[in-house]
Amino acid sequence: MDTGIEIPRRIATNPTESYDMMKKSLLIGAMLTLGATQLEAQCFGFGLVPNIPANSWGNTVPTDRAVFNNCVDGLVLGMAARPRGTGNPAITDNGISTYYVQAGPDVSTNPPAGTGYATWNFAFYVGGDNKAQYSYKLFVDFDPTAGSPSLGFGLPLIYTPNSWNLGMPIFGPVTFNPNVEGDYAFRLAAYTDDTYATEVASTSMNVVSTVPEPSTYVLMASGLLGLGLASRRRRAARAIA
Repeated sequence: MDTGIEIPRRIATNPTESYDMMKKSLLIGAMLTLGATQLEAQCFGFGLVPNIPANSWGNTVPTDRAVFNNCVDGLVLGMAARPRGTGNPAITDNGISTYYVQAGPDVSTNPPAGTGYATWNFAFYVGGDNKAQYSYKLFVDFDPTAGSPSLGFGLPLIYTPNSWNLGMPIFGPVTFNPNVEGDYAFRLAAYTDDTYATEVASTSMNVVSTVPEPSTYVLMASGLLGLGLASRRRRAARAIA
């Protein structure tokens, strides 16, 4: 590895000195490699995406709980999962790159009629001063039951942050069942040009979808019932006033 640092060399005069010089050289090489690895690790992260404008992904996207890559100067890639709309279950994460969501259809206040949207969306972000210099692709795994995620479905993107649902028709003939349990994989990659031959950066995340326990359904039903009763009381109070 060319580190740009020249290590002084001289000829050893005895076997012991030769062995000591070899140990020093290996130690210096290990230190330089460790420094490069630590520097690279600093540009991959989980948390608040660097240099992201407020509400770039929408008001409900957890921009402080995102997977990001800012290893390339002037380019930032980010991904995150979030509940769709209001009324869907909360999302948790492992603080690294995996989000945990509840399987099932969208129950938000205004779901699209006749579509099988999931309770969660996945958001992606492209930012930085040099974002227009690159081309982008979003890779999606539509088979959460596969032993290993298959990211064969690649969708060219423009560098506009967005939040999508796997049930959306933008994915063409690919079918999606929001009730399926499993592990979904997502990957956002940047390339030098629109031939997508040379990748310069990427970030990825997993979304684990599980069916809630029966007790969870009871709690959800109780909560929805409570909201309905509260709304009915408010309407009755306004009618009396």
